[in-house]
Amino acid sequence: MRAHPTLFIAVIAAGLSLAVRAGVAADLPHIASMKDTFGPAGHTGAGPCYLRADTGYSWAGDGGMTWAGPVVTDAVTNVSIGDTWLIEGGVGCGSGSRGLRGELVLGYHGDRDVDGRPAAGAVTGLASSADSLALMVNGYYDLGNFRGFVPYLGAGLGIAWNSTDEVVTPPAGARLAGESESSFAWAVMAGVGYQVSERAILDLGYRYIDLGDATSGTGGGVTAPVRIHDLAAHEIKLGLRYHFGGGHAPYPPQPLK
Repeated sequence: MRAHPTLFIAVIAAGLSLAVRAGVAADLPHIASMKDTFGPAGHTGAGPCYLRADTGYSWAGDGGMTWAGPVVTDAVTNVSIGDTWLIEGGVGCGSGSRGLRGELVLGYHGDRDVDGRPAAGAVTGLASSADSLALMVNGYYDLGNFRGFVPYLGAGLGIAWNSTDEVVTPPAGARLAGESESSFAWAVMAGVGYQVSERAILDLGYRYIDLGDATSGTGGGVTAPVRIHDLAAHEIKLGLRYHFGGGHAPYPPQPLK
């Protein structure tokens, strides 16, 4: 079955709204000036554990497609996989502005248009779309506090549930049913966080993610499914981390080199 993004988006949006409102409420008694609000010297250190919510854009990488159908039994040519948006939410804990940090994150990637030519000279091509729901375990290394900015590197492993929509196939336009399957997923990340209040950290990051493969069902007298290989993408994400606890001395800035 296909993922249901509407409910998932509503839950993540509600969590982000609560985190922002709670963070603002927690910080109001401590605000003395704009410098105190946004300057790193004006904040105590954020607590080690947090909730996070992110949104971003995903540029598809080079993928492939095969179809053991009545036209060919090998690779589909001229494969095109479209871009999409993403939304995520999760929990994590870390050791401060320098050291290790771990997260458990659930994310949804919206529909990507997918099409390709099953044979040279074919009048029509295969056409479908695919979306993904991914559960990832991520690890990061925070490199230190540089005047309020904390750069990081990271990597993640997990599982993706990739779902295809109905596939229209040549030459007679037979329609294969949509299908969902699980696949191994992995990612590498880099980015920077900036502490905007005592409990809130703004996070801007880059990620390369490979969500694995997706497959269609069968139908219309066609017994061979279409398989989409390597749903990979380059992504830019913007998120907010709401930290619990804190109130201790600010993490000392690292000297600029």
